[in-house]
Amino acid sequence: MVVTAAVKAIRKISILVIDDDSVEHHLVHRYLGITDGWEPELTFATSGAVALRILERRPVEIVLLDYHLGGENGLNLLTKIRDVVPSSAIIMMTGQGDEELAAEAMKAGAMDYLPKGQLTPEGLQRAILKAAEERDLRRKVAEQQKLLENLARHDELTGLYNRRALLEALSSEAARARRHEGSLCLLMPDIDHFKNVNDTPGHLARDAPLAAS
Repeated sequence: MVVTAAVKAIRKISILVIDDDSVEHHLVHRYLGITDGWEPELTFATSGAVALRILERRPVEIVLLDYHLGGENGLNLLTKIRDVVPSSAIIMMTGQGDEELAAEAMKAGAMDYLPKGQLTPEGLQRAILKAAEERDLRRKVAEQQKLLENLARHDELTGLYNRRALLEALSSEAARARRHEGSLCLLMPDIDHFKNVNDTPGHLARDAPLAAS
């Protein structure tokens, strides 16, 4: 099988396979070992409890989760995994294709759904690559959103709260002081002789002492 650029880019991806059937473990291991040059770091778990202990110690990038785990429900376990490692991309697998179950799995946070009866090396690898790419995209979007939220509340030069954020914080602290019948102190610092900086080097030079303060 030809190694694609996407496979090469994530050749060291970590994968946890959660399935109570050891035959499925061997099958996944074989399917993912067919592609030359791709060396996924595989870990196997036969129950939800074992899987959660593994994830608490060492989060992985991809989780292949079987829907039927003895007496456990794969959807319930999916939710627990999302709580422990929200950054992992979860692919749900089951013995039979079920559109309703697929919809429930995706709604619960799975990034893909694979019927075992239709599983092929190409299909499994493609699903893992797709999930990894989507996980990375979501992470970048979240980081960008966090950056925008930070810029919306902080002064870019000093990193301090801007006026809107400061007024929100002041309102919150004042309300808390009233609830607890306490007092509130507001400190307003000043930079000595700052006017001289504006008048001598000029307005462009004032950024240096502001940033340093």
